[in-house]
Amino acid sequence: MAFALDRIEILRWLTETRSEALNDLWQEADRLRKEHVGEEVHLRGLIEISNHCLRQCHYCGLRAGNRDITRYRMNPDEIVACAKQAGDFGYGTVVLQAGEDEGLTLEGVAQIVKRIKAEAAVAVTLSLGERSVDELRAWREAGADRYLLRFEIPGQNYEDLANDLALFRELDLDMIGVGPFIAHPATPFGQAETAHAEDQVPASELMTYKMIALARLVCPDANIPSTTALATLNIAEGRELGLQRGANIVMPNMTPPEYRVHYEIYPAKACIRETSDMCNRCITGRIEKLGREIGKGPGPSPNLRRRSRGRAPKLEKLEKAPAKPMGPRGSWN
Repeated sequence: MAFALDRIEILRWLTETRSEALNDLWQEADRLRKEHVGEEVHLRGLIEISNHCLRQCHYCGLRAGNRDITRYRMNPDEIVACAKQAGDFGYGTVVLQAGEDEGLTLEGVAQIVKRIKAEAAVAVTLSLGERSVDELRAWREAGADRYLLRFEIPGQNYEDLANDLALFRELDLDMIGVGPFIAHPATPFGQAETAHAEDQVPASELMTYKMIALARLVCPDANIPSTTALATLNIAEGRELGLQRGANIVMPNMTPPEYRVHYEIYPAKACIRETSDMCNRCITGRIEKLGREIGKGPGPSPNLRRRSRGRAPKLEKLEKAPAKPMGPRGSWN
């Protein structure tokens, strides 16, 4: 079957329901994954360093207005210890993730990154929300390798998803993570009865697989994770099916259980009470059962390798980003 992915074809695939046709999509996505990024599954240890957040997002359990959550902020020694353990497990990257926390200051984050790069053999990805150019530049200079920034919109229709896929291709992204929209019950969207448009996209396991597969088709050289949200929707084989339908990254959780239970962006997250050791044994076993290899090293995407050949990554494109001051309240300093 030919896969000429213009806009009409993308929309057709997004609304496709026939299992035999979808099997063709899964096979093509898996073929391109193997051809462009290989058989390795790269593991990126997720460390949820803080659940403080100044934002009022209407779907997220970390929103500032949620008074029923126990707030925490891991201290630098705890974060570095988790990063070192990830390196001991053989993970090539750690991802430091948080809400938009005023306590995670420019200097505080920079010092954490420097310590991790000095003490653990891992790449560092930061996912700390919308930050100023000065902060991003300082963290790059401190040694951070990547920055993960999300855009999440409720009420999407199929045209919106087609636009997202077109944007992925236009931006030539190094990593593309997609997942279902799950509102936390302690949020306005989680509590309200909202009207659904006729073409409202279902927040389903199947739709997530379609987006993973189509993302692989439009951006064959990108890294694409099979996410925790998939495991939440299908604990038995959600991650595995994602890996068989275009994904090549898994992010095992390194957050200590006493903090992990409070990082509840959405409810009933998979593996919420597992230790890092339990998570490592489980995920490596699942990958090996698929006949796939555990990746070595930081696992940069072919996109990044192509663009960065012979030069250091630059930040010129960030110059027009709005600066957002972050106060020192409750900081590490």
